[in-house]
Amino acid sequence: SIVSYLKRGEFSCFKSHWEESGNIDFLGELLSKPKVREKVEELIDGACISFDRKDDFSSNDFNQLKNMISGSKEITSDGLAVLFSYLFIGGYLTIDGPIQNAYRLPNMEIMYEMGKRLIKHYQHICTIDPAKIQSATYVLQDIMSTPHRERMQEHFKNFYDRFKEVICTVRLVDDKNAEGVFANEDIVHSLLNYIALQTQHTTLGSELYTTKLHSKQKGRADIKITNKDVGVIMEIKCLPVSHRSDNHMKEALEQAMSYGNLLDTNKNLFIAINVERGTRTSEERTIELLCASVVSDGQHVFGINASGFNDTFGVDNSIMKGFTDCR
Repeated sequence: SIVSYLKRGEFSCFKSHWEESGNIDFLGELLSKPKVREKVEELIDGACISFDRKDDFSSNDFNQLKNMISGSKEITSDGLAVLFSYLFIGGYLTIDGPIQNAYRLPNMEIMYEMGKRLIKHYQHICTIDPAKIQSATYVLQDIMSTPHRERMQEHFKNFYDRFKEVICTVRLVDDKNAEGVFANEDIVHSLLNYIALQTQHTTLGSELYTTKLHSKQKGRADIKITNKDVGVIMEIKCLPVSHRSDNHMKEALEQAMSYGNLLDTNKNLFIAINVERGTRTSEERTIELLCASVVSDGQHVFGINASGFNDTFGVDNSIMKGFTDCR
Protein backbone atom coordinates (compact mmCIF):
# COMPACT_ATOMS: atom_id res chain seq x y z
CA SER A 1 0.00 0.00 0.00
CA ILE A 2 2.76 2.43 0.91
CA VAL A 3 4.58 1.65 -2.32
CA SER A 4 1.37 2.22 -4.28
CA TYR A 5 1.11 5.64 -2.67
CA LEU A 6 4.71 6.46 -3.41
CA LYS A 7 4.15 5.62 -7.05
CA ARG A 8 0.79 7.40 -7.46
CA GLY A 9 0.60 9.86 -4.57
CA GLU A 10 -2.99 8.80 -3.78
CA PHE A 11 -3.98 8.08 -0.17
CA SER A 12 -7.12 6.33 -1.43
CA CYS A 13 -4.97 3.66 -3.08
CA PHE A 14 -3.81 2.08 0.21
CA LYS A 15 -4.47 -1.61 -0.29
CA SER A 16 -2.56 -4.82 0.35
CA HIS A 17 0.23 -4.24 -2.17
CA TRP A 18 2.92 -3.81 0.53
CA GLU A 19 2.08 -7.08 2.24
CA GLU A 20 2.06 -8.87 -1.10
CA SER A 21 5.34 -7.54 -2.47
CA GLY A 22 7.41 -5.73 0.15
CA ASN A 23 8.84 -3.80 -2.79
CA ILE A 24 11.84 -1.48 -2.26
CA ASP A 25 12.64 -0.90 -5.91
CA PHE A 26 12.17 2.82 -5.30
CA LEU A 27 15.42 2.70 -3.33
CA GLY A 28 17.28 2.44 -6.63
CA GLU A 29 16.07 5.93 -7.54
CA LEU A 30 17.65 7.32 -4.37
CA LEU A 31 21.09 5.72 -4.76
CA SER A 32 22.13 8.60 -6.99
CA LYS A 33 22.06 10.72 -3.81
CA PRO A 34 25.53 10.44 -2.21
CA LYS A 35 24.26 10.57 1.38
CA VAL A 36 21.75 7.77 0.76
CA ARG A 37 24.25 5.65 -1.15
CA GLU A 38 26.84 6.06 1.61
CA LYS A 39 24.37 4.85 4.25
CA VAL A 40 23.23 1.91 2.13
CA GLU A 41 26.83 0.88 1.45
CA GLU A 42 27.55 0.98 5.20
CA LEU A 43 24.56 -1.30 5.83
CA ILE A 44 25.58 -3.75 3.10
CA ASP A 45 29.10 -3.76 4.57
CA GLY A 46 27.57 -5.01 7.83
CA ALA A 47 27.89 -1.74 9.73
CA CYS A 48 25.25 0.10 11.76
CA ILE A 49 23.82 3.50 10.91
CA SER A 50 22.20 6.13 13.12
CA PHE A 51 19.27 8.46 12.45
CA ASP A 52 16.43 10.13 14.33
CA ARG A 53 13.73 7.51 13.93
CA LYS A 54 10.16 8.58 13.35
CA ASP A 55 7.73 6.24 15.08
CA ASP A 56 4.66 7.48 13.20
CA PHE A 57 4.42 8.60 9.61
CA SER A 58 2.27 11.62 8.80
CA SER A 59 0.97 12.63 5.40
CA ASN A 60 3.79 15.18 5.26
CA ASP A 61 6.35 12.40 5.81
CA PHE A 62 4.88 10.38 2.94
CA ASN A 63 4.88 13.43 0.69
CA GLN A 64 8.49 14.17 1.62
CA LEU A 65 9.51 10.60 0.78
CA LYS A 66 7.67 10.75 -2.53
CA ASN A 67 9.31 14.09 -3.40
CA MET A 68 12.75 12.70 -2.57
CA ILE A 69 12.21 9.80 -4.98
CA SER A 70 11.13 12.03 -7.84
CA GLY A 71 13.28 15.08 -7.04
CA SER A 72 16.81 16.00 -7.97
CA LYS A 73 17.89 17.90 -4.85
CA GLU A 74 20.33 16.53 -2.30
CA ILE A 75 18.62 14.88 0.66
CA THR A 76 18.77 16.57 4.06
CA SER A 77 19.40 14.84 7.39
CA ASP A 78 15.66 15.04 8.05
CA GLY A 79 15.02 13.39 4.70
CA LEU A 80 17.42 10.58 5.62
CA ALA A 81 15.52 10.10 8.86
CA VAL A 82 12.25 9.81 6.93
CA LEU A 83 13.69 7.28 4.47
CA PHE A 84 15.35 5.00 6.99
CA SER A 85 12.42 5.27 9.41
CA TYR A 86 10.25 4.00 6.57
CA LEU A 87 12.66 1.09 5.99
CA PHE A 88 12.62 0.32 9.72
CA ILE A 89 8.81 0.29 9.82
CA GLY A 90 8.84 -1.99 6.76
CA GLY A 91 11.12 -4.52 8.46
CA TYR A 92 14.24 -3.75 6.42
CA LEU A 93 16.17 -2.50 9.46
CA THR A 94 16.45 -3.74 13.01
CA ILE A 95 17.76 -2.22 16.24
CA ASP A 96 21.33 -3.31 16.95
CA GLY A 97 20.93 -4.86 20.40
CA PRO A 98 21.72 -2.58 23.32
CA ILE A 99 23.36 0.14 21.23
CA GLN A 100 21.24 3.28 21.35
CA ASN A 101 20.04 4.72 18.06
CA ALA A 102 21.95 2.15 15.96
CA TYR A 103 20.30 0.17 13.17
CA ARG A 104 21.50 -2.61 10.86
CA LEU A 105 20.14 -5.01 8.23
CA PRO A 106 18.41 -7.93 9.97
CA ASN A 107 19.52 -10.78 7.69
CA MET A 108 21.48 -11.82 4.59
CA GLU A 109 18.35 -11.90 2.41
CA ILE A 110 17.75 -8.18 2.85
CA MET A 111 21.47 -7.48 2.50
CA TYR A 112 21.36 -9.36 -0.81
CA GLU A 113 18.26 -7.46 -2.00
CA MET A 114 19.80 -4.10 -1.20
CA GLY A 115 23.08 -5.26 -2.75
CA LYS A 116 21.26 -6.04 -5.99
CA ARG A 117 19.89 -2.52 -6.15
CA LEU A 118 23.27 -1.01 -5.35
CA ILE A 119 25.07 -3.01 -8.00
CA LYS A 120 22.29 -2.16 -10.49
CA HIS A 121 23.01 1.48 -9.77
CA TYR A 122 26.74 0.95 -10.37
CA GLN A 123 25.99 -1.06 -13.49
CA HIS A 124 23.99 1.88 -14.80
CA ILE A 125 26.71 4.39 -13.92
CA CYS A 126 29.68 2.26 -14.91
CA THR A 127 28.02 0.09 -17.59
CA ILE A 128 29.14 -3.17 -15.96
CA ASP A 129 27.90 -6.29 -17.70
CA PRO A 130 25.99 -8.40 -15.11
CA ALA A 131 27.26 -11.56 -16.81
CA LYS A 132 30.83 -10.53 -15.95
CA ILE A 133 29.88 -10.11 -12.30
CA GLN A 134 28.30 -13.57 -12.34
CA SER A 135 31.38 -15.14 -13.93
CA ALA A 136 33.58 -13.74 -11.14
CA THR A 137 31.11 -15.10 -8.58
CA TYR A 138 31.32 -18.62 -10.02
CA VAL A 139 35.13 -18.58 -9.80
CA LEU A 140 35.09 -17.29 -6.21
CA GLN A 141 32.71 -20.13 -5.39
CA ASP A 142 35.24 -22.60 -6.80
CA ILE A 143 37.99 -21.04 -4.67
CA MET A 144 35.87 -21.42 -1.53
CA SER A 145 34.99 -25.00 -2.42
CA THR A 146 38.37 -26.48 -3.40
CA PRO A 147 41.30 -24.75 -1.64
CA HIS A 148 43.96 -27.24 -2.78
CA ARG A 149 47.33 -26.32 -4.24
CA GLU A 150 46.93 -28.21 -7.49
CA ARG A 151 43.78 -26.24 -8.36
CA MET A 152 44.31 -23.01 -6.42
CA GLN A 153 46.54 -21.19 -8.88
CA GLU A 154 44.25 -22.15 -11.74
CA HIS A 155 41.20 -20.82 -9.88
CA PHE A 156 42.98 -17.60 -8.92
CA LYS A 157 44.12 -17.01 -12.49
CA ASN A 158 40.49 -17.41 -13.56
CA PHE A 159 39.38 -14.97 -10.85
CA TYR A 160 42.10 -12.53 -11.91
CA ASP A 161 40.85 -12.65 -15.50
CA ARG A 162 37.15 -12.39 -14.60
CA PHE A 163 37.59 -9.58 -12.07
CA LYS A 164 39.80 -7.65 -14.47
CA GLU A 165 36.97 -7.78 -17.01
CA VAL A 166 34.71 -6.20 -14.39
CA ILE A 167 37.08 -3.54 -13.08
CA CYS A 168 38.24 -2.40 -16.52
CA THR A 169 34.75 -0.98 -17.15
CA VAL A 170 34.94 1.33 -14.11
CA ARG A 171 36.34 4.85 -14.21
CA LEU A 172 38.39 5.72 -11.12
CA VAL A 173 39.77 9.00 -9.84
CA ASP A 174 42.84 10.14 -11.82
CA ASP A 175 41.70 8.36 -14.96
CA LYS A 176 41.53 10.51 -18.08
CA ASN A 177 37.76 10.99 -17.78
CA ALA A 178 37.02 11.96 -14.17
CA GLU A 179 33.32 12.77 -14.30
CA GLY A 180 30.83 10.56 -12.48
CA VAL A 181 33.43 8.66 -10.48
CA PHE A 182 33.56 7.28 -6.94
CA ALA A 183 36.28 6.89 -4.32
CA ASN A 184 38.60 4.22 -5.65
CA GLU A 185 38.75 1.66 -2.87
CA ASP A 186 35.04 2.12 -2.10
CA ILE A 187 33.94 1.14 -5.61
CA VAL A 188 36.31 -1.84 -5.72
CA HIS A 189 35.20 -2.83 -2.23
CA SER A 190 31.51 -2.64 -3.19
CA LEU A 191 32.02 -4.76 -6.30
CA LEU A 192 33.92 -7.44 -4.37
CA ASN A 193 31.27 -7.39 -1.63
CA TYR A 194 28.54 -8.00 -4.16
CA ILE A 195 30.48 -10.82 -5.83
CA ALA A 196 31.03 -12.43 -2.42
CA LEU A 197 27.39 -12.01 -1.39
CA GLN A 198 26.28 -14.20 -4.30
CA THR A 199 28.47 -17.17 -3.39
CA GLN A 200 26.59 -20.08 -1.83
CA HIS A 201 26.86 -21.20 1.80
CA THR A 202 29.16 -18.34 2.79
CA THR A 203 29.09 -15.54 5.35
CA LEU A 204 30.38 -12.07 4.50
CA GLY A 205 31.94 -9.51 6.80
CA SER A 206 33.21 -6.09 5.75
CA GLU A 207 35.21 -3.28 7.38
CA LEU A 208 35.77 -5.41 10.50
CA TYR A 209 37.66 -3.73 13.34
CA THR A 210 39.93 -5.97 15.39
CA THR A 211 43.25 -6.13 17.22
CA LYS A 212 46.11 -7.16 14.95
CA LEU A 213 48.09 -10.35 15.56
CA HIS A 214 51.32 -9.84 17.55
CA SER A 215 50.26 -6.28 18.30
CA LYS A 216 47.96 -4.20 20.47
CA GLN A 217 47.20 -1.99 17.50
CA LYS A 218 43.69 -1.81 16.14
CA GLY A 219 43.05 -2.43 12.46
CA ARG A 220 40.25 -2.94 9.98
CA ALA A 221 39.92 -5.92 7.68
CA ASP A 222 38.46 -4.95 4.30
CA ILE A 223 36.58 -8.19 3.54
CA LYS A 224 36.11 -11.50 5.35
CA ILE A 225 34.41 -14.46 3.66
CA THR A 226 33.85 -17.78 5.42
CA ASN A 227 32.07 -21.07 5.03
CA LYS A 228 32.24 -24.11 7.31
CA ASP A 229 35.76 -25.01 6.12
CA VAL A 230 37.41 -22.01 4.47
CA GLY A 231 38.16 -18.48 5.64
CA VAL A 232 39.29 -15.61 3.42
CA ILE A 233 40.63 -12.17 4.34
CA MET A 234 41.02 -9.63 1.50
CA GLU A 235 43.04 -6.42 1.61
CA ILE A 236 42.23 -3.95 -1.17
CA LYS A 237 44.55 -1.27 -2.56
CA CYS A 238 44.17 1.22 -5.40
CA LEU A 239 47.67 2.53 -6.09
CA PRO A 240 48.74 4.39 -9.21
CA VAL A 241 51.76 2.93 -10.95
CA SER A 242 54.00 5.86 -10.02
CA HIS A 243 53.20 5.46 -6.31
CA ARG A 244 53.79 1.74 -5.96
CA SER A 245 56.76 0.57 -3.99
CA ASP A 246 58.62 -2.67 -4.61
CA ASN A 247 57.03 -4.03 -1.43
CA HIS A 248 53.48 -2.79 -1.93
CA MET A 249 51.99 -6.27 -2.44
CA LYS A 250 53.96 -7.80 0.42
CA GLU A 251 52.81 -5.02 2.73
CA ALA A 252 49.19 -5.52 1.68
CA LEU A 253 49.44 -9.29 2.21
CA GLU A 254 51.01 -8.79 5.65
CA GLN A 255 48.17 -6.45 6.50
CA ALA A 256 45.60 -9.10 5.51
CA MET A 257 47.40 -11.74 7.57
CA SER A 258 47.50 -9.45 10.61
CA TYR A 259 43.72 -9.91 10.82
CA GLY A 260 44.04 -13.71 11.01
CA ASN A 261 42.46 -13.76 14.48
CA LEU A 262 39.13 -13.11 12.74
CA LEU A 263 39.25 -16.64 11.28
CA ASP A 264 38.58 -19.88 13.12
CA THR A 265 38.50 -22.07 10.01
CA ASN A 266 40.94 -24.89 9.21
CA LYS A 267 41.77 -23.63 5.72
CA ASN A 268 42.64 -19.96 5.35
CA LEU A 269 43.44 -17.69 2.42
CA PHE A 270 44.90 -14.20 2.72
CA ILE A 271 44.56 -12.15 -0.44
CA ALA A 272 46.03 -8.79 -1.45
CA ILE A 273 44.47 -7.07 -4.46
CA ASN A 274 45.80 -3.90 -6.05
CA VAL A 275 43.67 -2.21 -8.70
CA GLU A 276 45.73 0.30 -10.63
CA ARG A 277 44.53 3.83 -11.08
CA GLY A 278 46.03 6.72 -12.98
CA THR A 279 45.78 4.98 -16.35
CA ARG A 280 45.01 6.78 -19.56
CA THR A 281 41.80 4.77 -20.02
CA SER A 282 39.96 2.27 -17.82
CA GLU A 283 40.59 -0.44 -20.44
CA GLU A 284 44.34 -0.11 -19.84
CA ARG A 285 43.99 -0.66 -16.09
CA THR A 286 45.93 -3.55 -14.57
CA ILE A 287 45.36 -5.50 -11.39
CA GLU A 288 47.75 -7.45 -9.16
CA LEU A 289 46.92 -10.34 -6.88
CA LEU A 290 48.95 -12.05 -4.17
CA CYS A 291 47.69 -14.91 -1.99
CA ALA A 292 49.05 -16.82 1.00
CA SER A 293 47.21 -20.08 1.66
CA VAL A 294 47.27 -22.17 4.82
CA VAL A 295 45.44 -25.37 3.88
CA SER A 296 45.57 -29.12 4.43
CA ASP A 297 48.33 -29.73 1.86
CA GLY A 298 50.69 -27.09 3.27
CA GLN A 299 51.45 -23.40 3.09
CA HIS A 300 51.86 -21.70 -0.25
CA VAL A 301 52.34 -18.23 -1.70
CA PHE A 302 51.38 -17.40 -5.25
CA GLY A 303 50.35 -14.36 -7.20
CA ILE A 304 49.74 -12.74 -10.56
CA ASN A 305 51.39 -9.50 -11.65
CA ALA A 306 50.10 -6.61 -13.74
CA SER A 307 51.05 -8.43 -16.95
CA GLY A 308 49.01 -11.50 -16.01
CA PHE A 309 52.00 -13.74 -15.25
CA ASN A 310 52.69 -15.78 -12.12
CA ASP A 311 54.64 -13.67 -9.66
CA THR A 312 55.10 -13.84 -5.87
CA PHE A 313 56.46 -10.28 -5.72
CA GLY A 314 59.51 -11.51 -3.83
CA VAL A 315 57.42 -13.14 -1.08
CA ASP A 316 57.95 -16.74 0.02
CA ASN A 317 56.44 -19.13 2.57
CA SER A 318 58.39 -17.55 5.44
CA ILE A 319 55.79 -14.76 5.50
CA MET A 320 53.40 -17.22 7.16
CA LYS A 321 55.65 -18.15 10.07
CA GLY A 322 54.24 -15.51 12.41
CA PHE A 323 50.69 -16.50 11.55
CA THR A 324 51.15 -20.25 12.09
CA ASP A 325 53.10 -19.70 15.34
CA CYS A 326 50.10 -18.04 16.93
CA ARG A 327 47.48 -20.54 15.77
